[in-house]
Amino acid sequence: MKKIFRLAALAFTTAALAAVSCAKESEPNKEPETPPEPEKPKPALVNAEVTIAPDGETKTYKLVAAEDWYTQDWRIEESEEQAWLSVNPTSGTGDAEISLYAEGNETGKARSVSLYVKIGDYDAVEIFVSQAKKESNVNESDLEFLKAVVEGRMLGDATPEVTDWYNVDPGVFPGIGMTDKDGKFYVTAFDGAAFTNFPEKMVLPELTLINLRGKLDDNGAFLSGLAGKRLPKEWDTPKLTKINVSNNGLVGPIPDGLAASPLLAEMYMDGNRLFGALPHNWASKVIEVAILANVYNVGASATLPKGTLDNAKLGYMVPASLDVIFNQDRKSQGDKTQMKLGGATECTYIGFEKGWGQARYEKYDPEAKKGDTAVWSDFRLLCGSTAEGFDKDLDNWAWFFSNIGYPGYGETIPHVMLDWDQAAADAYTAKCEEEYKASLQ
Repeated sequence: MKKIFRLAALAFTTAALAAVSCAKESEPNKEPETPPEPEKPKPALVNAEVTIAPDGETKTYKLVAAEDWYTQDWRIEESEEQAWLSVNPTSGTGDAEISLYAEGNETGKARSVSLYVKIGDYDAVEIFVSQAKKESNVNESDLEFLKAVVEGRMLGDATPEVTDWYNVDPGVFPGIGMTDKDGKFYVTAFDGAAFTNFPEKMVLPELTLINLRGKLDDNGAFLSGLAGKRLPKEWDTPKLTKINVSNNGLVGPIPDGLAASPLLAEMYMDGNRLFGALPHNWASKVIEVAILANVYNVGASATLPKGTLDNAKLGYMVPASLDVIFNQDRKSQGDKTQMKLGGATECTYIGFEKGWGQARYEKYDPEAKKGDTAVWSDFRLLCGSTAEGFDKDLDNWAWFFSNIGYPGYGETIPHVMLDWDQAAADAYTAKCEEEYKASLQ
C-alpha cells in the first residue's frame, strides 16, 4: 500500500514539473525596457524693464545664457503694437545684445509694449519697454492756449511762427508775459497784447494781469481788433487780480470762470457790448472796483443819463456776491468810485439779490437787523444816504453815484430784495443772445 502511495506522489510531481516547463516554453521573449528620458524643464520667465527717454534714444538689453535654454535658438515676434520701437536683432542663438530704439514721443501720451523672447513655444524673457511723452518747456494748459493763439493767428500780424513747441522762446509773443516756474514757463500777464480774438478755452493758473484796454477813434469807433469778439467761454484764472478790457467792443456774456477768480480786485469792462445776466457766484471777497459802464461820476443832486449803450444789455438782477469791499480796506485802487453796472441806466435789472450790500447795511444803518438779508435799506448802496445828519466822508465812504440807484435821484434799479432764479437768469441771457444775432442779419 505504501508503495502505491509513493508511486502516485511521484507521478503527480512529475506531471506538475512538466506543466510548468510547457508554460515557460509558450511565453515570448521580451525586450528589456528603456528608461524614459527626464522631461526638459520649461524656461523660467525672466522679467525685464527698459525705459527710453521722451526725446528718444537707443537702449540695449543683454540676453545672457544663464541656463541651457538660452543656448538654444531664440526669436522675438514683432507686432503692430511695437511699431514705434525698433528692435535689432529679432532672433539669434545664445548670448546677445538686443538694441531698442525709439524716436522722441510726440504723441502727447506715454506709450509702452511688452517684447517676448521665445525659445520654442515658450516665453523665456519679457522685456517691458516704456517711453513717457515728450514734454514742452511750457506748462500744459498754457501751451494749449498759446498753440490756439498761433494756429488762429490771434495776434494779427504780430503772431509768431513757432516750429518747436518743445522749446518755446517766451519772448516771441509780444504783450504776453511768461515766468519760469520749476522749469516750466507759465503765462503771467497780458499787457498790451494785440489780440484779434481769444481761444475758447483759457486755463492759465499763473495769470495775474489782463491789461488789454482798447481805444476809440474820434467818431467813437473801436480801434481794437476785438470788436465783435467774445471772451473765452471756458475760463480758469485762479490768480487773476486785475482785468481791463475796456473799449474793445466785446460781445456776449461775462464768463462764469472769470467770476470764479478768487483774487480778483479790479475789473474794468466798460466800452463793450456785453449782454446777458451777470454770473451769479462771484468768488472774490476783495473786489475794490467793478466798472462795467462808462458813466461819469456825478454828485448826489444830479440825474444819470440813460441810453449810453455801454454794455446796455447786461441785466436781470444784481447778484449778492458781486459787491465791493469798504473803501478803507482797499489796497490797489484809490478812487472812491467802486461800481458801475452796464445796463443799469437802461433799466435792465429787476432788483437786487437778497443779501447784496449786507455789510454796509449792518454797519451803517442804525436800525439794521443783523442777518436780515431781505429788508431794503438805503445804506446798502455805495453812495451813502440822504438821511439827516449823513456825513459823506464817514469811513471814507463813496458819496457820488455808482449808477445803481441813489434814493430820490434817478433810480435805475428797483430797490427790492429778491431770490435769485437761475432759470430766469438763463432765459434773460438767451433772449439777449437772440436779439444780438438778429441784429447781425
